[in-house]
Amino acid sequence: MARISTFVATAAAVLATTAVVSVAAGASLPQVASRQDAELATSVRETRVLVMSKDCGQQCMSRVQSSLSARCETVRVLPHLQMLTVRCAKTSSTDSTASVEDLIAAEPEVEDTIPDSVVSLLAPTAADTVIDDDDGRVASFPSARQASSRFWGLDRINQFSLPLDGDESTAKCYPGSGVGVTVFVIDTGCSVGHPQFEGRATTEALPGSRFRSGADDNGHGSHVAGTVGGRDTGVAKQVTIRCIKVLDEQGSGSSSDIAGAFDAVAGVKQRDPTARVILSASLGGPADPNGRDVTTIAARRASEAGVIAVVAAGNDGGDACAVSPAQEPSVITVANANMRDRLAPSSNRGRCVDVSAPGTRILSVDGLSPSGGLRRFSGTSMAAPHVAGIAALILGDAFSGGALTTAEVLSRMTAGAPQVGGYPMAYAGGGACSGVPPPAPGPAPGPAPGPMPGPAPGPAPGPEPDQPVAPERCTRSYRWVCNRNRPRRLVCGIVVVCAETGMPPSARAPSTRAHAPSLRRLIRGRLASYSAAGVAK
Repeated sequence: MARISTFVATAAAVLATTAVVSVAAGASLPQVASRQDAELATSVRETRVLVMSKDCGQQCMSRVQSSLSARCETVRVLPHLQMLTVRCAKTSSTDSTASVEDLIAAEPEVEDTIPDSVVSLLAPTAADTVIDDDDGRVASFPSARQASSRFWGLDRINQFSLPLDGDESTAKCYPGSGVGVTVFVIDTGCSVGHPQFEGRATTEALPGSRFRSGADDNGHGSHVAGTVGGRDTGVAKQVTIRCIKVLDEQGSGSSSDIAGAFDAVAGVKQRDPTARVILSASLGGPADPNGRDVTTIAARRASEAGVIAVVAAGNDGGDACAVSPAQEPSVITVANANMRDRLAPSSNRGRCVDVSAPGTRILSVDGLSPSGGLRRFSGTSMAAPHVAGIAALILGDAFSGGALTTAEVLSRMTAGAPQVGGYPMAYAGGGACSGVPPPAPGPAPGPAPGPMPGPAPGPAPGPEPDQPVAPERCTRSYRWVCNRNRPRRLVCGIVVVCAETGMPPSARAPSTRAHAPSLRRLIRGRLASYSAAGVAK
C-alpha cells in the first residue's frame, strides 16, 4: 500500500515502508510506533462492521442496535449507509464472543459481518527533494516557463497540452469558482485558520469516532484541502470545505471511522437532494477482490445516495484495483501525472483508474506551519484533490448541479481532454470554454428541439428584446453564464447546432440572450461571427 510518511523523526524509518494491514481477530498486530497506534490496533481487533440489508429501515436498525448493546461495549449506527459498527471485547475464552456472533447470526437483515481494519493515508513524498521522474533523477520542470509557475498543477488542468502558459486560473471557463458546492475532505483534519482557507473551511471529529477534535496534527488533510479550494493553491477558490478527521498524526485510522465519515456525507445529501456535495478521500487499504471490505461498501452506498466521491489510486506503482476504495467502480479514481505528462512511477494504474491529474511536486497548504506557509508533496493524494476541485467547478456552474451523477461529472471533466499517462486528464478547459458541451442524459435532441420562438426564417434584423427560453424548454444541464457570473439559460438548439456544425472546442456561443434570429444564424453556420461569451454546462 502507500508508503507512510510521518513527521515523527524517530519513527520515519520504520513507517516509510510499512504496509497497510487489515487486522482481524486472531491476526498478528502491525508494527506500532506509539501507544496511539497500539490503541488503534486493539480497537480494530475488537470491532466488526455489520452490513445491513437495504430493506432494514430505522426500526430495524434500532432493534439490532438494542439487541447487541447488551453484549457489546459500543454499537454505532450508520443509518444513511445502513451499516453498524460494533465493538465487543474478547476478555477470555468463554462463550461471550460466541454469544455475540449468535446474536448477529440471528438477525436476518445482516447481509455481512466484516472485521474492522487499519487504513492509512496514501501518503505523499516530501517533494522538495522528490525522486519521481521517469529516469530516476530528481524531478525538475521541463522548461523555464514551467519553473515560473508556482502552482503548476493549476496551470496544467486548464490547457490541452504542454508547455505551460503560466495561466493558473479556471475562472474563464468556470466563473463561479465552485461557489455553492461543499467538498468534504476525509483525512487527518484541517488547519482551518490557515490564510489560504479564508474562513471557508471547517473541521470536525464525528461522534463515536476515536477523535475529540478535527485538528490536523499530521498536515496531510490541510494540504489536500488546500488543493481543492485554497485562495491561491486551490482549483475551486470559492468552494466550501468541510474536513472530517478520521486519521491520526501517524496517518492511520480505522475503516469503521472512515465508514462513519462517508455516512455523514451521505446524510447531507439525503437530507437535501439538491445539495452539491463532493467527497475527497486520499486514503485507502487493501481491497477485497470481491468488494467485500468496509471502505469499498461505504463508498458504493455513499455514491448510491448521490455523493460524488473522488479517491486516490494509491502509490505502490501497482494495480489500483488492489486498493479500497479505489477499486469501487462508482467513485472517480485518480492517478498521479507528473510534469512531463507521464504517469509518475509510484502511481497505481490499471482498469480501476478513471483519470489522471497533476500530483507531483504540488505546492499547497502546510498544515503544521505556524506562519501559514506552503509545502510541496507528491502522490496520488495530491492528484485526487485536483479532480475534486474540478468536480466542484462543474457542479457549481451547472444548472441543477446537485442532480448530476458521478458518471455525468466524469464525462464532463474528460470531454475533449488530452490523454496523460494513458488516461484522460481531468480537464478544467470545459464549462464556458467548450464549444461542444457533452451530451445531456437521455435521447439526443434533433436539429430543431421543439418549436422555434419568433418569426419565420429570414435575415436577422439585429438585437431584439426576446425573452430567454423557459427552463422546461431547456436541457437541465445547460445555461448561459455571463461575464458578470449571472446565469442565463441556454437554448437547446444551440447545443445541437454546435455539434452538427462540428465547431472546435475553442468556439464560442453568442453572448447575452438567445434570440430566434440568432439561432437561425447559428444553424446556417455563422457561429464564428458572433462575439465570444461563456456557455456553462
